[in-house]
Amino acid sequence: MPVVFIANKYLIGSKQILENLENEIINNKGAKCPKLEIGNMSNFTHQYLENTKPLLLTTVIGAAIVDSINPCAIAVF
Repeated sequence: MPVVFIANKYLIGSKQILENLENEIINNKGAKCPKLEIGNMSNFTHQYLENTKPLLLTTVIGAAIVDSINPCAIAVF
């Protein structure tokens, strides 16, 4: 999961980064690198869980089936 830290904010996930990164860079010119405080991770975890969708069992099984059809492995057999 990609994460970008800028000023005192963070962007989690490709969609949020692509939509907001340019504006955050413009709005935070001259900002210094933030320090990660371990006590502040609850907000990070909460936002991470909000931005991720739960995987359905059918999605996982479908991805496994597609991944198992590997042309290189078939050529070896």
